[in-house]
Amino acid sequence: MRFSTIRRGTRVGRGCGRIRRTWLNWTISPPGGHPLICPFNNSGSATPLDCGNQRLFLPTITAPPNPQLYPGALQVQNLDFKQGRVQQFNVNIEHQLPGSVVLTAGYAGSRSSRILAGQVNLNVGSPGACGGVVPGYTLGCGPGGAAFAPKWGSPTFLFPLTMNSNNDVGRAHYDSLQIKAETKSARHGLYALLGYTYSRTFDSGLPDGLGSSPGATYFPLPGYQKLDWGLSQLNLNHQFTASVTYDLPFGKGKQFGTDWNGPVNAILGNWEVDVIERITSGFPLFMVDSFSPNGVNPSGVNFAWNGNSFNRPDQVGDPNRGGPEGGRTDCPAQVHTLENWFNPCAFAHAASGNWGTQTAPRSMVRTLSIRISHSSSISRFPTKA
Repeated sequence: MRFSTIRRGTRVGRGCGRIRRTWLNWTISPPGGHPLICPFNNSGSATPLDCGNQRLFLPTITAPPNPQLYPGALQVQNLDFKQGRVQQFNVNIEHQLPGSVVLTAGYAGSRSSRILAGQVNLNVGSPGACGGVVPGYTLGCGPGGAAFAPKWGSPTFLFPLTMNSNNDVGRAHYDSLQIKAETKSARHGLYALLGYTYSRTFDSGLPDGLGSSPGATYFPLPGYQKLDWGLSQLNLNHQFTASVTYDLPFGKGKQFGTDWNGPVNAILGNWEVDVIERITSGFPLFMVDSFSPNGVNPSGVNFAWNGNSFNRPDQVGDPNRGGPEGGRTDCPAQVHTLENWFNPCAFAHAASGNWGTQTAPRSMVRTLSIRISHSSSISRFPTKA
């Protein structure tokens, strides 16, 4: 059956896969990271000294150690750790329009669960505002707004009690509407493929411990599932792509230049123009408050992600609008410029003991849109063997 006789078609698909993890890194991070120097030729001495990192930080372990007396960072993993799972769905409807143009409209989506979220400190307590310190404050608190201390003890300089997690709590959703139009003949020397996608990608933050920034996440404190759920750093609301090839009507056998001689036809004939255009909206920008005196942000929670202790700022105005915001007047008159992409006056430090922006998502600003253009001209000419 020839394609041109098919006027409408439907395709439905579903896929399911697992994300395999093959690494687990157990490390010990001594404070300062500098070994103490043993006396010269200590190991060959009649009575060798037990010194340096071996004595202070790497003693021989003969019994389960007390985490509260362990100098360094621990790598921990939940006992019921499961492999990640991804389910994908798609449905497409095709219809042939006059002029041999095929229009395709479809939905594509995915649901991911049990995704690795790593290197986030588990040994954290409630925000300082809990326990009635700030009347009515409950975000990140225990039942009834109760305060609680870190389970394995509060950190000190020599005993930071950081428990870097490797767990499977990550989640992600993707939904998209996809539209495509394609010419199925070279009529008039023109081929075109146009595509547009509107999509939304959400996840729970997915810190990986490798430098990818998920913003300021509130895992593992109560309520983190809702508070950390937001636009993914991979989210693109709009994507448009166009690919066009046009054979110019010049040369032998074409509309113009049919009687050209060989040299003229080789120079001016058989040219084609190719254009590829890609336009996307901006990516989300995660706003964090890095003000952390003594290494802990003013909320009092030592999140300790990738060596940072971030909080979210309070959003007190519109970051995408220039001029006075949040009661301040020293604000840029214009935004979305190289000097001021957003209005910093729209953000402020959270009150001491509080989490910032209690009802706003992790991402409140976007990067600039992206436009990439490619064009080329190609000449084809026959050669004789």
